[in-house]
Amino acid sequence: MVILLYCLLKSFTNLSIITAAISVLLFAYAVEISQYFHLVSLLGLQYSRTAKILLGTTFSFVDILLYTLGVATVLMLEGLWRSLKKF
Repeated sequence: MVILLYCLLKSFTNLSIITAAISVLLFAYAVEISQYFHLVSLLGLQYSRTAKILLGTTFSFVDILLYTLGVATVLMLEGLWRSLKKF
């Protein structure tokens, strides 16, 4: 998910690689934290299928780890791409 969001953000903005990657990571963390605090229920949207799909309902530390690894992958690939473009 974070790789797709990063690509989408970079497609429509002129943000630097680091700024875009950190922004996407913080967004993913915010969604995961909202799941921890059951934001869907707190907002009274527990019966809204759309809200449950967009915000999610289940918190997982594994998701946080995978979001971090996804952004790390993006940064490594962007670094590799930049070094290859120099040649």
